[in-house]
Amino acid sequence: MAAEAKRGKKDERRRYRRFKTGNRISVALMDGSAIASLVAIHDLSEDGMQFSCQDFIKRGIMLEVTIEEGTLKTLNLKARVVWVQKAPVLHAPSVVGLAFMDIDETVRERLKLLEKKRWWFGAR
Repeated sequence: MAAEAKRGKKDERRRYRRFKTGNRISVALMDGSAIASLVAIHDLSEDGMQFSCQDFIKRGIMLEVTIEEGTLKTLNLKARVVWVQKAPVLHAPSVVGLAFMDIDETVRERLKLLEKKRWWFGAR
């Protein structure tokens, strides 16, 4: 019963389902300089994403996220760093959580479509 209550609370925090993606995603500072040590994208959702990197990233800063949707289409989003989980071991990557900013319904639909197409890109 206690485990179900905990799971229920966690589910309430997540507004949108997180999913793995095989799409190419780049993350940059707002001045356009790329985060060089991007290690992996953990998951993506309609309102944010989680990734790991070895750069020092502060909570609260704004980032630019570019998601390749296909050969000629990209989705450019602004995101705010909402949490950073520092690595417990020196030189290991930290995990960073982003919240997408100013998402309209059109962009949200494009993100939903990425989830539906994720199997085509090889994500599991």
